[in-house]
Amino acid sequence: MYSGFSGDCVHYMVHIETSEIGGVAGRKLMQGYLRSKSIQALQKRISNAQKVVGQVYFENRQQDAQRQLNPRPYQATCFGYNLHFDQNEKSVEYGIVFVMAVDGKSAFITRASIMPRKNNITIYDQVFAAAVVNFGLWDQTIQDCGREFFMSIFIQDYLKDFRVKPNGERTRPPF
Repeated sequence: MYSGFSGDCVHYMVHIETSEIGGVAGRKLMQGYLRSKSIQALQKRISNAQKVVGQVYFENRQQDAQRQLNPRPYQATCFGYNLHFDQNEKSVEYGIVFVMAVDGKSAFITRASIMPRKNNITIYDQVFAAAVVNFGLWDQTIQDCGREFFMSIFIQDYLKDFRVKPNGERTRPPF
């Protein structure tokens, strides 16, 4: 981790990150986002930089007038960087569960499946495995905390050594 940056350097980094993810990130989320890029800065310095860089966003957050959107704390660099799993259980009492996998960069629905009940094996077979066969192995998967995605997570972790970087290296660091 890099630390000990000057005030101008922190202002510049906060400006870059604000233009990348928008002004909805407060000091804590911005600190986490900077840490994910191996940049360490105190929350006070980040808050001071946000006052200067995104003054309108800062004032709206102070007045709680900022639109309450889910912030995007990361940017997918390319198609295949991350795969989002989601499920809709609104019709579960009628025996309908809808599960789909969406690419994080393009929001392209890679696979979707309707099933009578949630099942690890069915989700793996009809959603994850089918998406991997058609589009290749993703760098990471993003899902909620439910147990229904455990098999897909296990297989993703098991096959992580088969991912290939653009420069031809065989493995990528674990995410």
